[in-house]
Amino acid sequence: MQTFLTVAVLVSCFSFAASISSPLEGVTAAKYNGSLATCGSTHCGNGYEAAGSKCALEFPGSRVCTADDLAIVAQSETLFVILGQGDVRYIDTSYAQVYNRDTGNYVPLNDCNGYTTASNEQYSRCLREIFGGPVLPSLCPCSEQVSFICCS
Repeated sequence: MQTFLTVAVLVSCFSFAASISSPLEGVTAAKYNGSLATCGSTHCGNGYEAAGSKCALEFPGSRVCTADDLAIVAQSETLFVILGQGDVRYIDTSYAQVYNRDTGNYVPLNDCNGYTTASNEQYSRCLREIFGGPVLPSLCPCSEQVSFICCS
């Protein structure tokens, strides 16, 4: 298991804003690695569109949740709604280099290069279910099979 030096993000565990409507539709039963579109010699397919289609298959009219959506879910019903459903990926569209203590290298955190790679040296953001504890933002290697969290 790879370990990382990351900055923890505190996410509310309590529902306090009942007037906010949650965009959450559910969590895909199917699990996927980060390679949802292929890259040719001159361009890549649209991995974000492919990711969205995975949600639409299981929850018609939905798409993959973004980090903004998750902030609304956290305020309207808490992130504990995914407990028992495993770890989930979401779309962040940011780019960073994170230090991998196991290899001593910096590795890309970039939505699996726009959901076009299953490399174990690239990462996406995800929510991890901590056994006996909270649901926390984390990093998932693109090679890992993980569900998507879906929103409307």
